[in-house]
Amino acid sequence: MTRRLCRVAAVLPVACAGCIFPLSPDPTATDASTATPGTAATSDDDPATSAQASATAADPTTSGAPTTGPDDTGDDLPDPSGPDLTGDDPSLEPVVTEVWDFEAMDLGDVDGDGRLDLVTAGTGAPPRVTVYPGRGDGTFDRDAAVDTALFTFSQFVVADVTGDGRADVLAHGTGSPPRITVYAGGDDLAFAELATTELFEFDHMHAGDLTGDGHADLLVGRGESPSPWIQVWPGTADGIADAPVFEASPWTYALLRSGDVTGDGHVDLVTAGAGFPPQLASTPATARAGSASPRSPRCSNSRGSTSATSTATAGPTPPPTSRTTPGASSSTSPP
Repeated sequence: MTRRLCRVAAVLPVACAGCIFPLSPDPTATDASTATPGTAATSDDDPATSAQASATAADPTTSGAPTTGPDDTGDDLPDPSGPDLTGDDPSLEPVVTEVWDFEAMDLGDVDGDGRLDLVTAGTGAPPRVTVYPGRGDGTFDRDAAVDTALFTFSQFVVADVTGDGRADVLAHGTGSPPRITVYAGGDDLAFAELATTELFEFDHMHAGDLTGDGHADLLVGRGESPSPWIQVWPGTADGIADAPVFEASPWTYALLRSGDVTGDGHVDLVTAGAGFPPQLASTPATARAGSASPRSPRCSNSRGSTSATSTATAGPTPPPTSRTTPGASSSTSPP
């Protein structure tokens, strides 16, 4: 098996914050080009000139007079140009780690040490994921990387499905039937096959604790089909459950994500529209609670205005599902 090296880069949190929310310079600082006061022209040989200069210095109405009030020249205002984005600011330098060639990546605390680890899907054979332990400074330890062979898969996400404080891998298996296999993360950065759940054929997948029980749930759907749909399948200590707890038929979407949009401490379902103008639609947790037929999700365009989307209806009826445990027969097998 031949591997090629490539690079991943991370920018320190301070630098990221500076990029997203420009940091204002110290308002007490002054521009060196304007901070140096001008000097009055005086002549020791001309008493009249000296007297005139003295009178000028004593007159508080003159521009050269010393003042004790606020500076209204603009020198105390923040620099409107923002931070230095020309590359000369050392805080914006990326932190680079060389890793083996990969096709996809995600982040999660696989070993439960409180630091995010990098999980990549390697190229070539065998199908596998590689975990690079995080050092906590934006870099990852390539020398301590751990490979785990998986069943053949087309995409994956990393999240704590089992609720044990360690991130797991949810892999979308290839072939038939459509299915998700959960591989539990361990202290040794390796993954152990936990269970497989059959679902509908889907294009998009994401994971987040939408039920608020400490277990990451699986979000799947088809966003650009004639009848777009979304389903939420709850995560458990034994893997993904056999039936969804929420389903909806939203507007066409290109991305499926989750996050606390409403700020109430509950994870909301978020989709990004595929058309123009760009739109984000969110379904609050309160709209999903206790029912598989949600209320209309809220939709906001790129300018932040909010409007109601079409009424969401129940999604497709779940297919007959089964959950298998390691050792059961499967259409594919790891090498």
